[in-house]
Parts: sequence; structure tokens; C-alpha cells
Amino acid sequence: MIWLRKWSLALVFISTGLANGGEFAVGSRSNSGILPVSGTGQIVSAPLGNPASLTPIPSQPTGSLSNPVTVPPLTGTQPYLSPAQTAPIAGTQNPINGAGDCCGPIGGDGPINYNLYGFGGASFVFGSGALVDVLKTGWTAGTGARSLFFDVAGDAAWSVDVHGFYTFNRGTTPPPVVINGGKQASIFRLHRTAVGVGFGREWFSSLGYVGVPEGTLRGGLDVGYRLGTGHADFRPLGDPTGYTRVHSIFGQAFVGGHVSVDVPMGDWTFTSGVRTEYNHTHWRSIYPGGSNLQGLTVGLFLGARF
Repeated sequence: MIWLRKWSLALVFISTGLANGGEFAVGSRSNSGILPVSGTGQIVSAPLGNPASLTPIPSQPTGSLSNPVTVPPLTGTQPYLSPAQTAPIAGTQNPINGAGDCCGPIGGDGPINYNLYGFGGASFVFGSGALVDVLKTGWTAGTGARSLFFDVAGDAAWSVDVHGFYTFNRGTTPPPVVINGGKQASIFRLHRTAVGVGFGREWFSSLGYVGVPEGTLRGGLDVGYRLGTGHADFRPLGDPTGYTRVHSIFGQAFVGGHVSVDVPMGDWTFTSGVRTEYNHTHWRSIYPGGSNLQGLTVGLFLGARF
């Protein structure tokens, strides 16, 4: 009967545990367990049987960070830079003294300008020879176009010039008498028309292709050669109204220099200055006894540069 008493004692203990809320039941938890309260972000502790007496336990906030982390930009993106922060494109120039933008992208060298001009002045003859002795001081006029190839610094340029001109000289008084076509005659007019090309160097007191509002001083030297045609008018002795014309071609070498002022006028530049030139003309045949002629031209020129 001893085993019956043991089983009876075990049943008493089991029933007592069930009566006290199942503290010793398999799978049960203590009535002072810890439970989360939904939506509060806190952990509370309270007996399971009395929800009204829930006591908050200090805890950490959920869903936020005390020190936010800065997210770097996406790979391959760049921050926006204003025009003032961006570097200029290689080979370009910034506006100078409010004169406006430069002529565009430059590249490895400076920009190219184009100069159209007209000129006029006095034509002096000198030296030795029969032709020099029979001519007075005359005048010359012409027009031309010049390209300026600027250095990177912008204060100097190489130049290539193409031009044409007309020069007129009268004969001396009293005219010397020569033999022309087997007759005695005197020269009373000499006409010359030619085209030429020159190469030179220009210097500017500031950035020549931009200029400054008050103007830019400019100086230059050039050399070149011309080919032309001309004729001399002879007056037969004893026939004041008649004349004989002798025609010939000629070549002319020259070297010259000029000084000018360039004034910006918005999209173009006004140029004006003084030019002096020495030239040597060789006629194939224009005057008996000698056809070579040395000359000096001094005049003014006006133009526009783009």
C-alpha cells in the first residue's frame, strides 16, 4: 500500500499547483513576466494578472538615430557649379575692361583678325636716272585687306597683306626733250597701277584683338613685292595738243612701316594712322635713257578690323 500513498501525495501537489495559477505547469510563465506594450517603444514589467498596474521600464527609442549618417552622392554624379566657379574653356579669353568677349576659341595659337583699309598720300621720286629728272611729286591711292595672326599673348601678330594701288606723277616744267619713236618729245604724265602682297609684324600696346575703350596704339613693319602696268604720255615737240603713249609692265619691291590707333566700336574696331614706304620700281622699257625709279610714299590710312 506504500505505492498508493506515494501516488496520492503526488496528485495533491499537482492539484495545488493548478489552483495557484499554474506556476509549475509545463509551458507556463511567471505572473511577473516582462511584456512589450504595442506602439510605445518601451518595455514594461507587470504581473500578468493585473494589466492596470503596468510599470514602464526605461528603454532606448526605436526607429531613429542620434547622429544621422550623410549619404554620399551617387557614383558618377558631380555637384552643380555656377558659371563663376567653372574654369574657362582652354584657349579662350575673358572680357577685358568691359570691351566684350574675345573672338572665340583660340586653340594652340592666338586668334586671327581681318583688316580692311584704304590709303592715300604723296608720292616722291628721288635718286639718279633720266626718269627721276623728268617727274614731279605725285600722289597715290589704294585699298587692301590684311590678316593678323596673333601670338598667344595677344600683344603682337604676324600679318599678310594683299592690296592694289594707283600712282600718278606729272612731268617737270620745262620738260627735257628726248627722242621717242624717232621724234623729239617730252614726258608730261606717268601712270602706275599694281597689285602686291606684303608680309610683316604688328605690335600692340595692349591685347590687340580685344582692345580697350580708350584705344590701342599699334605699330608695324612689312616688306613685299608688286607687279603692275603703266604708261607714260609723251608730247611731241611743236605739238602741244598731241601725245604719244608708251606702255610697259613693271615690278616694284617695297619696305614700309606704320603707326596707328585702334578704337573699339562694338563688334568692330576703327583703325587710322600714318604709313611711310620706300619702293624701287624697275620698268622693262618706259623711258629712253633709263627706266628705274626710286620712290617714297607718305600718307594716311583708314580702316576697319574684325
